[in-house]
Amino acid sequence: MIDGKIKSKPEDFIVEEVIFGKRCKIGYNIFEKIEDLIPKERKQFLHFTLVKRNWSIYEAISEISKRLRISKNRFGYAGMKDKNAITAQRISIFNVDIKELKKLKIRDIIIKNFEYSNKRIRLGDHSGNYFKIRIRNIINSYEVKGRIEELKKGFKNYFGEQRFGRYRNNHLIGKYVIMNRFDKAIKQMFSFNDELQKDWGNWRKGLLNTPQRMIWERIVLEHLMYHKNDYFGAFMKIPKRMRRLYLNAYQSYVFNEVLKRYKNPPETLPLIGFEVKFDPITENFLEEEGLSKEDFKEMKMKDIQLRGRRRKTIVYPKDLKYRILKNDLIVEFFLEKGVYATVFLDLLLNQNTFK
Repeated sequence: MIDGKIKSKPEDFIVEEVIFGKRCKIGYNIFEKIEDLIPKERKQFLHFTLVKRNWSIYEAISEISKRLRISKNRFGYAGMKDKNAITAQRISIFNVDIKELKKLKIRDIIIKNFEYSNKRIRLGDHSGNYFKIRIRNIINSYEVKGRIEELKKGFKNYFGEQRFGRYRNNHLIGKYVIMNRFDKAIKQMFSFNDELQKDWGNWRKGLLNTPQRMIWERIVLEHLMYHKNDYFGAFMKIPKRMRRLYLNAYQSYVFNEVLKRYKNPPETLPLIGFEVKFDPITENFLEEEGLSKEDFKEMKMKDIQLRGRRRKTIVYPKDLKYRILKNDLIVEFFLEKGVYATVFLDLLLNQNTFK
């Protein structure tokens, strides 16, 4: 075991998105600053690089939209990035002037590399991310070279734990949604609220014990206060994007659990849905879970369809290099989109989360 401390501070975890053939850099050099001064022909969308430190993408977009006094729906981005990190990624905004963005001064946020386009940036538009990570106070540094060489040969493409939410139960919420058990889905949503769990159905009491920052959870409780037992209606108050996250979390959970059962997995495995073909191990696992392919067609929540697709089981880091400074390991690498650096690091440090 190598072990070590990850993300002691945001500077230890740098993520630079690679999109449209270019790598978004966290720095802002003199040539970029001059380029940003040159007038540009206005088009439908404004693209820019967002560099943020210790902000989630949701928080950053919310703050920028508030300062610009525009809807968050006008923003587009290709992928999520870590909060406790320094990250650089491309963002698009519909119908906004460069001058308005240049006026913004937000702590720990840099906005740069402005360019107009007729194309909105959408989820999945990027090809991947380049990482530079410092792991502090490692032990057994003599093991690093061997672990790096092993990882170069490829590693299992698990979903990282962040896929499952703050309370590690998003997949359970998603499962109950597929089963049309919205009462159980909402009970899982409030697993953090001990008072509500003890006195289930006392929505007013639950509201008093739910933090103000949990906007959508509070809206769910308010709905139940006035519409007793309408769990489906309450759940549908949650934005579509967030409801989809719960379903995606369950897809990810099934994929991980099935992949663990393979010593030599096939090239791809299904992310479950009604249009994708299941392998025997996935079929058996879903049977153990009390689900079948028909359940994905019979979901009551009709505005989201779980069609399914296939995902690679083995992935390969590119441009992988490392160095050791005193007791710290600094590692740099590129991962294609959808591959989790946290999984790479878990395997590098031999923490055995996925065994």
